[in-house]
Amino acid sequence: MIVGDSHTGALKRGHDLMVQDGTAPDGITWRIQPLGPGKRMNTPFWKKAGDHAVITDPQYGKMMPKLPPDDPRPDAIGLSMPMWNGRIMRMILQSGYVVHGLPGQGHVMSRALLRHMVLSDMKYIMALGAYLGELGYPVFAIEPPTLFRHWSYVRPFGAETCLALQAEVRAIQRACVDEAGMPVIELPEGCILEDGFMDPQHRSEDPTDTHHVNAEFGALMLKRAVPYLRRIATAPASRNAVG
Repeated sequence: MIVGDSHTGALKRGHDLMVQDGTAPDGITWRIQPLGPGKRMNTPFWKKAGDHAVITDPQYGKMMPKLPPDDPRPDAIGLSMPMWNGRIMRMILQSGYVVHGLPGQGHVMSRALLRHMVLSDMKYIMALGAYLGELGYPVFAIEPPTLFRHWSYVRPFGAETCLALQAEVRAIQRACVDEAGMPVIELPEGCILEDGFMDPQHRSEDPTDTHHVNAEFGALMLKRAVPYLRRIATAPASRNAVG
């Protein structure tokens, strides 16, 4: 099962594309469930309830009332949540701040404050992953796309500023995920151009969408998860084994 923010939409379309063209990996049944936009995943959107988490956010709960679902129970749970940088970047850029030592204009904030903000932003997502792990489920993260040059904030704030801020935020996020022992399905090599932006061939089918990827890239990310999932299937004695 893969659950998460709006980036799960491309994963779901990618799955449908694999089924359509006959390239879906054998032996894996996927359930991909978007909860909704990631803008409120930095709030307490869930709570513990015995052998599952109740999704308490009204919008997210309509999509999935509980995680994991009862039927069928998943063998592993992927989170498309922990490493999305857009939420925190928008907050910083819109507030007129710039991180100490990074390019850009505005009120200077320390790197220590940035780290505190990023970790606070991830708090409820990482707690959800930890709780699902405590329940015995292997939990992994799927890395979302990095910035496209046509992202709506690039023109007003500048490419250098946006790329530098993204790099700092992603480094903090990745360190947090690694420290938690959560495996990451990483973006493939070659999808980021020399200028630091995502290759535009991967951009959403919707020309007005400035930060999501297309179905083909969603399918690619699912295929990159297959080796990890197969390792889980061959290690039944330790449901949480990730190595």
